[in-house]
Amino acid sequence: MTEREGRPGSFVVPGERIAVIEEFAPSVGTFEEDGDIRSQIAGFVVVDSISRTISVLRRGNRPKIPRKGAMVVGQISTAESKFANVNIFKVGKDSVENPFSGLLHITRIGRGYVRRLEDVVKPGDLIKGRVVSNKNGICQLATIGDAFGVIQAYCSTCGTRLAPAGRGKLACANCGKIETRKTAEDYGLNQR
Repeated sequence: MTEREGRPGSFVVPGERIAVIEEFAPSVGTFEEDGDIRSQIAGFVVVDSISRTISVLRRGNRPKIPRKGAMVVGQISTAESKFANVNIFKVGKDSVENPFSGLLHITRIGRGYVRRLEDVVKPGDLIKGRVVSNKNGICQLATIGDAFGVIQAYCSTCGTRLAPAGRGKLACANCGKIETRKTAEDYGLNQR
């Protein structure tokens, strides 16, 4: 290996030359191109001098990204007539450092017909949903099914946390207002 090539323990980025094929055989996280061994991923160079292989490995945890099929928890930031924007702060059981943006369309709220989006979700509501698509880099969500929907909501009049008051109905203990939401079966049990 020359001085410019990846030394054991050095950090490399994809495509960076780390050795030549005459010195080592490519292994995990590497590929061979025109006699050069290059990094396939961002990570650290690992040399096995016994087997004469060179690898690039990641250290630490990979960032959690909401992928298709993942369960997510987020907060409704805005609700328009046909869709709501969601700030996703939990993917699976793991919290994420920087929230992702998600989109919840009116047709993916529940199995039945929803006439007005504001009848089932409102800004400030915490929801549990499932990622149904990441097409074009947009995280599209659904709350179809009993396990998904609003898990915590606040009164749109006084801001008090709403309590369950029957299927899809929530009541404010402070002002007495009754509101509707598409609630998850565990409404009120999950906290941020």
